[in-house]
Amino acid sequence: MITKQSIAMRLLAYMKHEINLSQLVNWAENAILVGGFEPGSETEIRKVLGKLGLADVNNFGLLWEDCEQLMAQLGYKVKVEAALVA
Repeated sequence: MITKQSIAMRLLAYMKHEINLSQLVNWAENAILVGGFEPGSETEIRKVLGKLGLADVNNFGLLWEDCEQLMAQLGYKVKVEAALVA
């Protein structure tokens, strides 16, 4: 089942460079095709997956602000931390 949490975790993996844009887009496209969305959240989930599924198209893309907004739509707030690399 595709839940808001599962989408947020996949988007977070992209933001942390654990997966690339192509992997995120492919996952989102497959999730839309497979279906099985969290009850009561189908509309929000479809909107977020739709945006992610188009992220590899030049006219759409996926900016940091887009990721932050999508995470908010899923119920998450993004916090950024930095550490000095020696």
